[in-house]
Amino acid sequence: MQATMGAERDRMATRAVSAATIGTALEWFDFTLYGAVSATVLPKLFFPTMDATTALLASLPIRIGVIAEVQVVATITEARATACQAER
Repeated sequence: MQATMGAERDRMATRAVSAATIGTALEWFDFTLYGAVSATVLPKLFFPTMDATTALLASLPIRIGVIAEVQVVATITEARATACQAER
C-alpha cells in the first residue's frame, strides 16, 4: 500500500513538473513574441501620426504592463510551489 502511494506521488510530481515546464515555455514564447510585436507593430498601429521614436516611447506603458504580468504570474507560481513542498 505504501509503495503504491509513493509511486502515485512520484507520478503526480512528474506530471506537475512537466505541466509547469510546458506552461513556462509557452509563457516565455508569448512574452518574446509580444515584445517583438510591441516594438514593431503597436507603435505604428496605435500612434500612426507620431514619428517612430515618439510612437515607440508612447507604447512603453503597454509593454511595462505585460512585463509586470509575467513577473506576478512567476511570483504566484513560485509561492504555490513552495506551499506544496511544505505540505510534503
